[in-house]
Amino acid sequence: MKVRLLAPTAAGLILGSVLAAAAASSPHTRFIQLRNDVIPTKPLRAAERAPAAPASQAPVTGLFLVQFEGPVQPEWREQLAAMGVALLEPVPTDAFVARCDQARPGLLRTLPFIHWMGPYRPEHKVHRGLADQAKGRAADGPLDVAVLLAPRLPASELAEVRRAFSAIRQESNHRSGPILRGRIPAGRLEALARSEAVLWIEPAPAMKLYDEVASKIVAGDGGPNTLLTMSLGYDGAGVRVAVADSGLHNGDAASMHPDLFGRTPAFFYYGNLTDAADEHSHGTHVAGIVAGNGATGEVDEFGALYGLGVAPGASIIAQRLFDAAGNYEPPSSFDRMTRDAVRVGADIGSNSWGMTLRAATT
Repeated sequence: MKVRLLAPTAAGLILGSVLAAAAASSPHTRFIQLRNDVIPTKPLRAAERAPAAPASQAPVTGLFLVQFEGPVQPEWREQLAAMGVALLEPVPTDAFVARCDQARPGLLRTLPFIHWMGPYRPEHKVHRGLADQAKGRAADGPLDVAVLLAPRLPASELAEVRRAFSAIRQESNHRSGPILRGRIPAGRLEALARSEAVLWIEPAPAMKLYDEVASKIVAGDGGPNTLLTMSLGYDGAGVRVAVADSGLHNGDAASMHPDLFGRTPAFFYYGNLTDAADEHSHGTHVAGIVAGNGATGEVDEFGALYGLGVAPGASIIAQRLFDAAGNYEPPSSFDRMTRDAVRVGADIGSNSWGMTLRAATT
């Protein structure tokens, strides 16, 4: 029974950094704070806002940084959209990465709410650590990357980015845009950064199983293979936790996983389900976080136990609510589910959304 410590989500991939030059700036200077750069910006001069010349400027398509005079307002978004500008990703302070589609930069600069605008360059998009990795590798050397793309991309542009990968391990769709995780040859990093479809590229985290380490974040470090709470005599022994989720292992006590063997006194299933077996794995995962004891003795390279939960002496009451595909199979009432758990001695209930509650007594 192994618990993943998930890598950070992609939200805010292009945000961050510190304001480095504020002390030396003029009172009118503001800053755009990218993950790997800080851009000082000054208000547009009157000549730059003049209405005479801008309309004659050629329209442009591509990614730009647009900084506003204050927090962006809905009517500003609407006006920009009508001029071919879509705001994609917020950036401190009061700025956005924006996609221009046949927009006229000179005309945009006449808008009183725009403080500054300039190109969003390829070097703005690449995490410094990844850029350093690429410098030390041959053109065909592998780089594991996570790439944030602009939202609502045409299929042709998405396909073009996909072709830059030698292997794609995962694709996630978020409101802020698709994220592709996989491997590219180092020689393709520069071209990928030049793509108008790409907002940010960073090293892909190496996923790893950390059970004991993760539990110690919650329960403290009591020494090798021991939580602080365990060393103080609090390991959950005598406590029964009802886990309402996708089931538990094979759905019976006799063939239970060693990390929970002997501590699964009851199994329930609801709806159209025919047993409490976990065909989805989520419920077993949750039960391991709660009460796994690492009985298999399997350790990582640092000697930390796989399968060590935060209360390794507690017992688990399995209540299956989901089928193999994650479809919901509810009980006739939540009152019934709670009473089932209490009837077999549950002290605490944990549902599939990770919330906990004190089980009601009858």
